[in-house]
Amino acid sequence: MKTPPIDLLQGFVDAYQRETTVAFFEFLIGREPQEPITGLCRVSKPKEGSLGWRYISLTFMLDAPDEDARAAVDAALVGIGDDAFKAAVDAVMEVVVVPPLSASSENYVRQMDLMLEDGIDVGRQFIAERLLPVLRRVAHLSTGEIVWWNGLAEEARAVRAVSSSSFFRRVMDGLRKRFNRDAVHAG
Repeated sequence: MKTPPIDLLQGFVDAYQRETTVAFFEFLIGREPQEPITGLCRVSKPKEGSLGWRYISLTFMLDAPDEDARAAVDAALVGIGDDAFKAAVDAVMEVVVVPPLSASSENYVRQMDLMLEDGIDVGRQFIAERLLPVLRRVAHLSTGEIVWWNGLAEEARAVRAVSSSSFFRRVMDGLRKRFNRDAVHAG
């Protein structure tokens, strides 16, 4: 019997619906003498009560107007999957790099799932004190302030103010609508 083809985009959408957003942060990748590349990283984890793997997901979203920009992003993010990164964040057992999710020539979306040891609390302390400093060092990212996400309207307004880029505005508007809808259904 022939196995149907796997729809990677649908798989991402299904996984996305089983995750809850923990935080966002802006980041910048320098590339002299050209303009730096700016982006937004979504930090998420499985929803409470989800069965299966224990992980934290990093989704990097940015404007990459040309091949040089995409190559610079790939070069910066490649270090997240290596042994030095796993050694620096000792709770990370494995890094699963999802193939690029955007076919658009200007928008770039890259997801990495960090498979964690049991018993790790993926809260503010882990993200701010253990994960983010290693991301800065290994991927050479300059990062902005972490915006913690609780699905509440005030956090949605704060995240909306993070960037004025139209790409980010569209992404954030979509996420805000999704999370506000979830908050209404949960309440």
